[in-house]
Formats: sequence, structure tokens, C-alpha cells
Amino acid sequence: MRHFEGKGYSAEFVKNMTNVMETLQEDTPVLLWNGGDVICAQCPNYKDGSCISRDKVMGYDAAVLNATGLRAGMKIPYGDFQEKIEEFIMKPQKIKEICGACQWAEICHKS
Repeated sequence: MRHFEGKGYSAEFVKNMTNVMETLQEDTPVLLWNGGDVICAQCPNYKDGSCISRDKVMGYDAAVLNATGLRAGMKIPYGDFQEKIEEFIMKPQKIKEICGACQWAEICHKS
């Protein structure tokens, strides 16, 4: 979400992601979920309740949780989640290690 530019996806996905991002505030509780969620719902790769890239996406998610010390099933304020990402992934520049194989990696690596 941090580097979302609204490119390369369907119009429905971009609209949904934009709406989700607009609703998130520092104190908005987010449930860390191991599977499809409100963001996935409009993704063109999410078919019949499952992601066609499930293994790849779950690998990224697991790496983020591992790096931040968080776990699936936790509910935390969105601001706290962002702080964990900054502290444990962005500042130590682990993003290339965690997300390096992602097709959108160049967007995230330029910032």
C-alpha cells in the first residue's frame, strides 16, 4: 500500500484500493490476515475466493510478518503497523530482500 500508484491493475482494483487507503487512519484497527481480504476482493488475480498467485503473495506476507515480529490474527492500529514496516523493513532496507522478486519492485525501490 505504501507505494501504490494505481497502475497495472483493473479499474475496479484501483478504485477499491483507493477507497481502502482513504479510510485508513492512524488509529484504524487492522486485522493481519493470512488470506484474501478487502483489498484482494477486486484484484483481477483473485478468482473464486483464491489468489492465482497465492504462494508468492503468502511468501511476501510471511516475510513481512517475520521481519516485523507480527503474526497473522493480530489486530493493531494502522499507524502502529506502518511504524513496524518503517522500523524493521524500510530503514534497514530489507525491502529488496523481502520483495525483490515482485513485478512492482522497482516502484518501491526508488523511494
